[in-house]
Amino acid sequence: MPPGPRGSFSMCVHKKQALLFGGVDMESDGDVIVSVSVFLNELYGFQLDNHRWYFLFLTVIYHETNFFSL
Repeated sequence: MPPGPRGSFSMCVHKKQALLFGGVDMESDGDVIVSVSVFLNELYGFQLDNHRWYFLFLTVIYHETNFFSL
């Protein structure tokens, strides 16, 4: 499933894969852009050799050694 239309996203390419992260979805009413923006927190992959999109899940793993106190 390809990502929806958006602007201000980040994208990088490595070997035969592209990664797309985030972006802003502007709501529009015909030719007028409404001043409501939705900030997206999504990660998609794109295979350059077969032109397929896929959704990627982010997983955060916390470990006690990753934190320190000042």
